[in-house]
Amino acid sequence: YLMLGVKENWKSDFIIMFKKELLKEGICKENASGTLFALSEKDSGRIRIGKRIAQLRDQAGMSQAELAEKINTKQHAISRIEKGAFNVGFDTLQSIAEIFGMNIDFTK
Repeated sequence: YLMLGVKENWKSDFIIMFKKELLKEGICKENASGTLFALSEKDSGRIRIGKRIAQLRDQAGMSQAELAEKINTKQHAISRIEKGAFNVGFDTLQSIAEIFGMNIDFTK
C-alpha cells in the first residue's frame, strides 16, 4: 500500500485500511460508534463457520435465498449465519452441511 501526500492524510488512510483488514479477517468487530473490539473464541468460531458456509454456497452457485429455501428458513437468517452474527443450532447446521454433501459428525 503506497501512502502519498500529507502525513496526516496517509496516517488516516493507513488506519482505515488496517481497520478494514481486521474486520475482513474476522479478528475484530465494530460497534455502532465505529469502535473496534476483540472477538471471543466463540465469536471467531461463528465467523469462521459462516465464511465457510458462504464459500460453499458461492461455489455451488447458490444464492442466500436459494439456500434458505432448501433448509426452510429465511434469506436474512442465512445472511446472519454467514456474517457470524447468529449462533447456528445443530439442526440448521446439519441441514446446511447435507445440502453441500458434508457432515458435522465429530465422533470417532
